[in-house]
Amino acid sequence: MFQVVGHPRVRALHTSPDAALVDVQLDGAPLATGLTFAEVSDYVEFPAGRRQATVVDATEGTPGQALAHATIDLAPGRDYTLVTLGMASEMHILPLLDTATPPDASHAAVRALHASPDAPPLDVRLRSGPTLFERVTFGHATGYIDVPAGTVHLEFAPTGEERSVASLPYHRLAGGDLHTIVILGLLKGEPSLLVLPLIETVAMRLAT
Repeated sequence: MFQVVGHPRVRALHTSPDAALVDVQLDGAPLATGLTFAEVSDYVEFPAGRRQATVVDATEGTPGQALAHATIDLAPGRDYTLVTLGMASEMHILPLLDTATPPDASHAAVRALHASPDAPPLDVRLRSGPTLFERVTFGHATGYIDVPAGTVHLEFAPTGEERSVASLPYHRLAGGDLHTIVILGLLKGEPSLLVLPLIETVAMRLAT
């Protein structure tokens, strides 16, 4: 029996603090239109292969200036998130592979993405619990790790410091789910730091 592998799926996440609205394109075709800060688009299928990603300023009254370009290799049957990173004047695109081996029913898979341009390296920890990730630097995502299912309080703290600068309280980790925990915004300025969880549930995977 032959296993049918579908097209790759791609979505976009906008984390650039000072780019009000952006469009994201793959080979000139729209992937996401009018994304605002901290907004993530739905997955869209694209043919596998090497693709050119472009982020375009979509602010009203602008001439559609290209803000960032990247070459992305898309593999069949894989899911990807294209992240707009950094301030608009030096924006770049970070491709994340979302596809991972799901954990068992007693665990969730968790990773962290540091998308705050002015925040120092950060530790990600559970309140009254262990540190999950150490020294996560801007523009980098960790790998997935398995964390026991349940409700958790996540904290982001500068490496080596007790004081947290952002948190995600009462976050439910359901067994079998995949979680990408994103810290974005500005440590000193607006928009201020916030933590955005992106969750792929078991039901979502079964529906694809």
